[in-house]
Amino acid sequence: MLACGLATNFVLSKQPLDQGLETINKCFSRKTVEEILSMLITMIENEAANGDNKWIIRAISSMKSASPTSLKIFLKSIREGRTKELNDCLSQDYTITCHMIRRSFNPDFFEGTKAKLLQKDKQPKVQEEVVLV
Repeated sequence: MLACGLATNFVLSKQPLDQGLETINKCFSRKTVEEILSMLITMIENEAANGDNKWIIRAISSMKSASPTSLKIFLKSIREGRTKELNDCLSQDYTITCHMIRRSFNPDFFEGTKAKLLQKDKQPKVQEEVVLV
């Protein structure tokens, strides 16, 4: 990432990456956003005694505060990006961003940004909820 100019800093992690890699793979290999969120919650419940789950709690909180539509779009984008060239990924990301800003398909992104930056309650009014099965 540093070599291609996408990252500007390198920070050495305090703990080895492979320590949490199994948990990351187990959770984020699920097919849908709802399944990923459900698995993260399950991991919290199962690893409550372990105590090393702060990152999982932050991930859950972040996902619950994000637009459900945005989560689904970016999950699909990341998965499709595995087989694309960098230029194609950047072009796709630009196209997605333009559609979100223009509210072409859903106003959730715009509503969330407005709520976080301008409104005092910071509670966006999204059109759909992420439903856990």
